[in-house]
Amino acid sequence: IKLLNEKNISWCPKLIYYDSDKIVSEYAGEAVNTKNIPKNLKTQLYNILDDLKKYNVQHNDIKQDEILVNPSGKVSLCDFGWGSINNDLSIGKLFDNKSKPHGKTNDNESIKKILKKLNVK
Repeated sequence: IKLLNEKNISWCPKLIYYDSDKIVSEYAGEAVNTKNIPKNLKTQLYNILDDLKKYNVQHNDIKQDEILVNPSGKVSLCDFGWGSINNDLSIGKLFDNKSKPHGKTNDNESIKKILKKLNVK
């Protein structure tokens, strides 16, 4: 998140505070669901994937509740706890003494599954 904030990526929630125990960011909305899907959700999500690729960042664990929609329809992606840079899973601190996964999920495939589940074409 810090790297994406430094690059002024508009969809990434801005960090307010972080330490070894917690991360606090600006309000970015509610988890996407069938009642708050923006008309351009697919476009916004693929723009997010393009930005991640541009900066060699991988989320590695995109789930529907980590895609946030604010009241104006802007989409953000949060919870980079399993994230990596250049596919290096040792990046970042671990919280609650949990280890990062040995493998990872493909961000593109995760988005496709979420869009299908939400019936977004």
